[in-house]
Amino acid sequence: MLVEWPMACLNMKLARPLLPLLAVTLVGACAAIPRGGVVYEIRSKQPIAGAAVEVECRQYQLHGTRLIRTARRDSASDGKYQFDAADVSDCDVILAHVSKEGYVDASQILDSAIKVPFVVSSAVPSFMYLSAADDVHRLRLEGLLIESKSEIVWATPDSEAWAAFVTIHQPFLRSRYIATTPEERAWVRDRYCARLEQRWEALTADKRAEAAKLGYADWPKELAAFCTGTSDLSERPG
Repeated sequence: MLVEWPMACLNMKLARPLLPLLAVTLVGACAAIPRGGVVYEIRSKQPIAGAAVEVECRQYQLHGTRLIRTARRDSASDGKYQFDAADVSDCDVILAHVSKEGYVDASQILDSAIKVPFVVSSAVPSFMYLSAADDVHRLRLEGLLIESKSEIVWATPDSEAWAAFVTIHQPFLRSRYIATTPEERAWVRDRYCARLEQRWEALTADKRAEAAKLGYADWPKELAAFCTGTSDLSERPG
């Protein structure tokens, strides 16, 4: 997670010759910036105690940034954490990470459709989110389902029909690999099979022939096998 500081704080080191005159204004402004927040479980929104929140203080250089210091705080019983002003002074950018055994940093759960309310701001993150490790598969599946409901407008009806199929098909391919239990595979079937069949049927004969050349020749049989439970299509997509 990237957090940028206000210009007053960024420019403190540039204004060091004037610090006797500006110290009260600049140091006071930077000290007033919030330096703490709360760790939550992403689904229940309940605070999590004992989570390790780590921050990296970095400064800009000609190419990229360089590490100045790191700091760590553990969240309290109410999920709150607080850093000292010295931990985050003279930082051009701050990278923050949260961890706890049995949990996964929600920002590390791939599939962009999962909405984690991280906001770029002028402070240490006010909220950090963890997901129970056992819940990661379901969160990914739910995120992919959202992605599969995206709407894409194309120039021609034929192209739009193909885009509508692919928009569902690609998340489905990842979902059927992520789904490892009978319950998860049933969840995928319930949410994709009818939609995929409908989108496939909406394709013109020419578009299906074109799709066959792209590797979709056996797609209807594969879909039927998965949707009837005779195959889980569990090979990892290429």
